[in-house]
Amino acid sequence: MSSSFKEIQIQHQKHYSNITSFPFPSVPEFPSKLFFFCEVEPGSGGETPIVLSHVVYERMKERHPDFVEKLEEHGLIYTRVLGEEDDPSSPIGRGWKSTFLTNDKSVAAQRAAKLGMTLEWLEDGVKTIMGPIPAIKYDKSRNRKIWFNSMVAAYTGWKDARNDPIKAVKFGDGEPLPIK
Repeated sequence: MSSSFKEIQIQHQKHYSNITSFPFPSVPEFPSKLFFFCEVEPGSGGETPIVLSHVVYERMKERHPDFVEKLEEHGLIYTRVLGEEDDPSSPIGRGWKSTFLTNDKSVAAQRAAKLGMTLEWLEDGVKTIMGPIPAIKYDKSRNRKIWFNSMVAAYTGWKDARNDPIKAVKFGDGEPLPIK
């Protein structure tokens, strides 16, 4: 890598004024408000937990200070493998064509680059690599740090024929997350 993690943070801070650094993986901008809608209620499950991100940060810092320090120092790298077509049996679901809204690999690569992602083309799909990006952000408007990542979703949910959740997310220095 030619840029240090600190240089990347500084570059991203220039683009995002209220909450610093880079937003949620796969989305270059994040909404200020979220709306939830359910047209057909599921028979069971379907809950969407909402948590206060500053409370998550504070509790994680209290209980796992070394882990949080490493996240703050190195950020995270997210890796996922997408097939060519959508796969409803996968928790990721979308193939690279619908993810990047094109059938053209060069256009997909350009769109991925705009999202801060690199692509490694495979025989039957593509490996997407995002990061290192910050896992903790500083909310200037409220003067506090917040937990701002999808580490748990990637680590526990990105499992299918192509993806191993343990390989889906790692520290920004390339080290694997602890298996605990």
